[in-house]
Amino acid sequence: MRTGENNMERLLTFYDNEAEAEYESDLEKSLAFLVKNIQRRMIIFVITDERGLFDVTEDTLKKLVNRHNVIFVRISDTEYTGAKGFHLDENRYIPDFFTKNRKLRKKETQMREKILKENEKKLVYYRVASAVIDKEDELVEKIVALLAKHRHMNA
Repeated sequence: MRTGENNMERLLTFYDNEAEAEYESDLEKSLAFLVKNIQRRMIIFVITDERGLFDVTEDTLKKLVNRHNVIFVRISDTEYTGAKGFHLDENRYIPDFFTKNRKLRKKETQMREKILKENEKKLVYYRVASAVIDKEDELVEKIVALLAKHRHMNA
């Protein structure tokens, strides 16, 4: 494995090119790549939404945690039902049929609870520090608290 600043720049350029090519990102594959290719112990910040963490397999998370210090920053998702939601990929508001539907709201709430419960279970089991960011103005405060929590967990 190549090391040093040039290699890091090469990797970042690779990721940047993938992002610009409207590549559908896959957190599981990215973390598996890190496990396979980055041997030196590092602190890895993973910034994702709740669904992204949910899709990471326990096997990959276990390997990653055994090799690196891992910190998850989870960005909370907006709800599709209940309020005016905006679909970023389609650049339009979500139709009222979806946002006002009670059955969809109940199903969404159940799915969200299942994902949150499963995510917490994974993070606690593998002793991974994490924080949920709900609003932009919470960012600095929660990151500072997260770093302190991480330091305490690994002391």
